[in-house]
Amino acid sequence: MFSANNFYQWTYETYLKDKNFSMITYHPFGTRGYKNLQIWNLNVTKGSPDEILHTAQVLVNDQEPVMLDSIKSWKYEHTPKPPFSTITNIYERMQGIDFFLEQEDKDKWEKEKDKFTSTVDYFLANTDEITFASRLMFAGQYKPIIIHSELNSQDVKELDSEFIPVYVFWHGLISRDWYRHWKHHTTCNPNINRANNSKRFLLYARAWTGSRQYRLKFVEQIIKNNLHNSLKYNFFELDDGEYYGEYCDVNISDYFPQPEINLDYPENIFIQQVCLGNLGDNEKPTLEKKQEISSSSSAYIDIDDYHSTSIQIVAETLFETDKIHLTEKTFQPIVAGQPFLTLSAPGTLQTLKHYGFKTFDSVWDESYDGEQDHNKRMAMVIDEIEKLNNLSPEEFTKLYEKCLAICEHNRQHFFSDKFEQQMLEEYDTNFKSAFKKQQEYAKQDPGGSRYWVADKICFECYNTDFFYNMDANYLRYILAMAKQENLENYQAILEQYWWAKKLTDVV
Repeated sequence: MFSANNFYQWTYETYLKDKNFSMITYHPFGTRGYKNLQIWNLNVTKGSPDEILHTAQVLVNDQEPVMLDSIKSWKYEHTPKPPFSTITNIYERMQGIDFFLEQEDKDKWEKEKDKFTSTVDYFLANTDEITFASRLMFAGQYKPIIIHSELNSQDVKELDSEFIPVYVFWHGLISRDWYRHWKHHTTCNPNINRANNSKRFLLYARAWTGSRQYRLKFVEQIIKNNLHNSLKYNFFELDDGEYYGEYCDVNISDYFPQPEINLDYPENIFIQQVCLGNLGDNEKPTLEKKQEISSSSSAYIDIDDYHSTSIQIVAETLFETDKIHLTEKTFQPIVAGQPFLTLSAPGTLQTLKHYGFKTFDSVWDESYDGEQDHNKRMAMVIDEIEKLNNLSPEEFTKLYEKCLAICEHNRQHFFSDKFEQQMLEEYDTNFKSAFKKQQEYAKQDPGGSRYWVADKICFECYNTDFFYNMDANYLRYILAMAKQENLENYQAILEQYWWAKKLTDVV
């Protein structure tokens, strides 16, 4: 069973190390970071820090949904300066540093210096933003890869010109690690006695900002349909510094209580949360941190919640979208032996079936899973909740009994080697397919970004002996490395760039 803390290292060792690929993880949401994972950021270097010769880069965006604006901002913030003396020289000239230059070079600089403010500005003036980002940020010999965890994603398609996508069902693999102990917890077995609970539905939806804002609308509709008494749900008035009243016209806190926070913070709970990675080793459990733990504990199962409810309403991270990005939230009721309805993108239940799980279409109407209109899909889920809520105790128990075998199958399948093997084989297939695509792209763009940058700046922009001689030794070095890595690609580089052939002809 996979360990969350070692997933990146395993990926690097299995697929990337022998190819001299670097692996980059980043925080799409700043300090909030990645849940329960170390940051794996490898820079395999040869020679000086200016001679980082990764064959290709792999950007990991598998925990959170792909957000184009976040990727763009991250790239702008961390764009490196390419390791060419030409570019360094241009930068220093802009700082007013004088050199003893040939007259030809002085004349060229005087003529064109006003168009340069920085390497970044030059690229923006001469390329589109996608080319700028991919060429400067990912300077490998092959087109970069992005690892993601979403299906039917227009955002991933938008990145096709810049990256080769590799899909992995990250939360499926890692949830097995986070929930592994519950395999041996017999109280998680499906139980007909849960049908007798006064609260028929369990909802975790305490965070409601960003992509989760739809949850406010859902809870608002639950209240307006007078279904709130059938739900167990703790509500936070504040989330990420925002007050819910600015986004809805129902006083939700009048119907659902604020969760109580124990200021004494018992030691066993503190140890639990440290193990979950929500607190640092020496970090004290402040009131703010306690609230954060309470609102972001989807990697933890509160078995008492399942003993006191019958059916979980899974409120996924994404709802008002076509992309399917399933997280550990989807697996909570499966691990706890609970039936579920889901608030997620259309096709979510079909995706679960693809991975071998069963859903409850033989027990209640799941046609909401195929509804593309988000408002209608939410209304259909609420309609099913209302139907289930209106059943008499006898009718509900009879219906609930039909769910038990499905719950048992799902629980067994979640912990099975078959499920893990399916996800790993899929990951393996996608990686190998990406490597083949890299070779295909290399025929069109031999040498990748490093050689393209050299051509555009060092030679196309400043084609003089002065600049040529400044970068000649470095370029010979990376050409030698390209020849060592792939002779066919090396020959294609010589054919693509006139200066590469000239450099190799020099004894």
